[in-house]
Amino acid sequence: MKRLVATAIGLFWWLVMIFETAALAQITVLGDNPLQFGDVLIGTARERTLVIRNDGLEELRLRISRPASDHFVLVGLAEGEAFLDAALRPGAIYVLAVRCVPRRVGIIEEILMITADREIRLLCNGIGPQFTFVMGDTLDFREVEVGRAVDRDIIIRNDGTENLRGTVTAPSAPFSLVRGEGAFDIPPGRTYTVTVRCAPTSRGIFRFPLEIRNLSSALEPTKIATLLCQGVGPEITLVWRRDNQTALDTGPVSGPHLTIDFGTVNLNEARDISFEIRNNGERVLQGTVNGPTSTPPFSVVNGGGSFTLNPGAVRTVTVRCHLRSPGGSTGTLTITAINDADESTKTIILACGRAIPDIDVSPMRVDFQGQEKKKITIRNTGAAPLMLRRVSIVQNPAAFRLLTNLLPNACKRFSCSLAPGQSIEFEVQARTHQSTTTGILRISSDDPDEPTVDILLQVMVGSSSSSADLDAESRRLEIRETKHALEFTLASAEVAELRVALYDLRGRKIVEASSRSGQLRLEMLDQQGKPLANGVYLYAITYQGADGSLLRDRVRKFVLLR
Repeated sequence: MKRLVATAIGLFWWLVMIFETAALAQITVLGDNPLQFGDVLIGTARERTLVIRNDGLEELRLRISRPASDHFVLVGLAEGEAFLDAALRPGAIYVLAVRCVPRRVGIIEEILMITADREIRLLCNGIGPQFTFVMGDTLDFREVEVGRAVDRDIIIRNDGTENLRGTVTAPSAPFSLVRGEGAFDIPPGRTYTVTVRCAPTSRGIFRFPLEIRNLSSALEPTKIATLLCQGVGPEITLVWRRDNQTALDTGPVSGPHLTIDFGTVNLNEARDISFEIRNNGERVLQGTVNGPTSTPPFSVVNGGGSFTLNPGAVRTVTVRCHLRSPGGSTGTLTITAINDADESTKTIILACGRAIPDIDVSPMRVDFQGQEKKKITIRNTGAAPLMLRRVSIVQNPAAFRLLTNLLPNACKRFSCSLAPGQSIEFEVQARTHQSTTTGILRISSDDPDEPTVDILLQVMVGSSSSSADLDAESRRLEIRETKHALEFTLASAEVAELRVALYDLRGRKIVEASSRSGQLRLEMLDQQGKPLANGVYLYAITYQGADGSLLRDRVRKFVLLR
């Protein structure tokens, strides 16, 4: 009897716990399962709702997990949050909004977890155009020889369910479109071919973003394909070494590309100087070394004629100066028939003795300071005729004007020859003095070291000149060159100190001297007191004004011959 009573009591408490648990936690989800969104265009969104009701007797805590994919979004769930939490009183409901935001074409399925034991399937069909590069996002032409062209295709495929429309824009050189430029309209499942050409005119690596714009794909209104091409070919470079110095050619300009100075050569004496032709490119370099224009005294004794150089190879050319008459001489050596795309010809100036032109322009800066006109002097301080090729205002020509009334008739058009020691004068006029204005006057000549000289033109409104604004002419500086020194005499009392630094052609400072007395002598000795070798040097003059200001004058050239 006792055992029967115990069994009845246990069954009673078990039934009470079941009913109590059911009464405390009862969740009901009202809505379709699976929750269907139907066809949704890519780039848009469609929303569906579920109703969750608490049919229990106590408050219900909801914990709804974020869907695993980004094709579905829970409305009200902040970015970065993993769960959507809510509290429902007995009998209360919670409306859950879910959006489908398809990012690809096709059926998209996901599971939505409501608490730990309720699963709702989400189904959505993404529709619309789908942009696909068949050949990839980067179009690599690899190496293309300069002067040639290579074509590559970009294939665009529409993997979507609607027509894909857009526009292909033309790229910049060295790239161009052979076909496919402009608007396109691709049906579903079809492709469109864009043919791109790389035709480099110089060596180097070229990149360009080819833009495909106005796409009907809402997720990607613009698509970019990267174009990559490396232009390869031969690359000629001239190198001359002398006295532990290295001179490189000036590159792809009109020339001269290199100046070789034999220095002082005595009568009936022969001196040889060598330079190198280097191929710094990726293809075979070809060309022809021609004989000098002045024969005698110049001749090619080694390395002349046609040549072929593999990439990285070097050819040595030896030139001889054999003076058979007093004085100096200049000549020209050319390298022609070069298969380098941007340098088919190289020009080398040969100088034996001091017979080379040397341009000197004064002043190097023109400050009008309320004056309408200013004079500029061009002088040939060399030992050979100087060919003046062109004088023009290359920057802000509307603000300044050249006046030729002071020029001799032979130089009225700024194309004439100046004998050694000869000089000419002309004027520059400022058209306005109402505002601060600057410009550049450019003088071109056949000076081998200074083929181009630029002069700053300026009108300064509302400023006064100081001692640092005075040019070398207004300071009344006299410069005397001897075989052993440079001598400077400064007559301007507005300059407190004169400083001169001597450099080699590589820009390395050799020696420096200064003076506050107005007299300065710069000996042609190095820092160890040894005489400098014959050759071409540069010196720069720096003035310190009475107010402490500093101004560096133009860099001048000095040829040392003992």
